[in-house]
Amino acid sequence: MHALLERLSDLFAARDAQAPNEASEFEAWRSALANSAERVLREAAFEPRAAHHEAQLLASHALRVATDPIGRWLLQPHAGGASETTWQHWDADGHLRTLRVDRSFLAGETAGSTGEDCLWIVDYKTGSRRPDAFAEDAARATWLTEQKLKWAPQLEAYGAALRHTGSAERPLRYGLYFPELLAFKCWHE
Repeated sequence: MHALLERLSDLFAARDAQAPNEASEFEAWRSALANSAERVLREAAFEPRAAHHEAQLLASHALRVATDPIGRWLLQPHAGGASETTWQHWDADGHLRTLRVDRSFLAGETAGSTGEDCLWIVDYKTGSRRPDAFAEDAARATWLTEQKLKWAPQLEAYGAALRHTGSAERPLRYGLYFPELLAFKCWHE
């Protein structure tokens, strides 16, 4: 799914951040995503028929992100935007650490906003829950808060590494995006 979201970001960039608005364009995106997914699955030794089937499902899930306002915002072109970026830094104990960030970009202070005031560091979390897993909004909100507590140290370590290298002079914003749920949990320093 991560590779498909990166590919989806490329598709948004090629269309000036606009999602497809006609059935033929939507089908072209679905086909491009499915082909990318099938190629990755075949390289991972999936049997051809299973790779094709799974690729179709993954492409459908990825396209749902294109219809989600926050998903679109995360993937559209932004100043300083990068997907699947690797950073290296020396930690406090003198060890070289490699960090891989799913998505980073400059945007405004709040989710969905424009601008370049803040550096956003976003991690995609896939395969965590089925979209129908929450009987009520309160349960979903509680679960998202639990996920923030679980994953905040990882994202904040990315921010600390960027601060240490001098690459992050703007205020930092962190976010977890759950593509299957079309859910986003964000916070700041």
